[in-house]
Amino acid sequence: MDCRTARLLLDFARPLSTELEASEAEALHCHLADCSQCGALAQVERQADERLGQAVRDVPVPDGLRQRLLTRLAIERDAWYRRWLMRATGIAAAITLAVWLGWSLRGPRPAEVDLEKVYTEAIEQRNFDPERIQAAFRMRGIRTVVPDQFDPRYFAFYGMGDFQGQSVPQLVFIRQDRDQEAAFARVFIVNSRQFDMEALKKLAGEEPAGSGEFKVRVFCDPQHPQFAYVVLYTGGPDDWFLNKSNTRA
Repeated sequence: MDCRTARLLLDFARPLSTELEASEAEALHCHLADCSQCGALAQVERQADERLGQAVRDVPVPDGLRQRLLTRLAIERDAWYRRWLMRATGIAAAITLAVWLGWSLRGPRPAEVDLEKVYTEAIEQRNFDPERIQAAFRMRGIRTVVPDQFDPRYFAFYGMGDFQGQSVPQLVFIRQDRDQEAAFARVFIVNSRQFDMEALKKLAGEEPAGSGEFKVRVFCDPQHPQFAYVVLYTGGPDDWFLNKSNTRA
């Protein structure tokens, strides 16, 4: 080993250093033993390191410094854990949101058909009980008034019907007398929030509209001015579906 290489390796031959391989350390040791100049330089550097180390060790450590350092390290460690936890929580939330959005975009799960419920509701809807009918509509969030001016003998069922683009309560009446042609009437119960009630009141005093198979009439109830009843019917006479003792046009 020449002097130039030896002096380059001196910085890597400090005490407790493990940067030199065993062969390099042995070659450097032999060179320093044989070369007076490089050996003297190495001795000076070792003495400088020892004095600097001793000077550092002789500096008095302030009271509580060790505890303050440990406390500071603990605070920084806790802060790191909190950042890691928040990041992990954010990732978990993002995954949860992505799964939820994926499920939502697939649309709601199709409802199952309950045949027993269909049968029960069909039986219930054939019962002409104004209070129970009104209660059934209230359960759907619909306030309505079932009139008593239509003949309950011909009542078939109640439900919701489409009327000029609006979903409204409806009553269905069917007449099947032996000596008369079968007829039916659909009573749409409309309210003042959906339709012009003043215009409907004017129509209530007019003759039925239509002259073919179907006719249409409007009935109003002074006791419930916010409601009107539009009847689409077939068969005759024109008032077959009315309860004669309670008719109010």
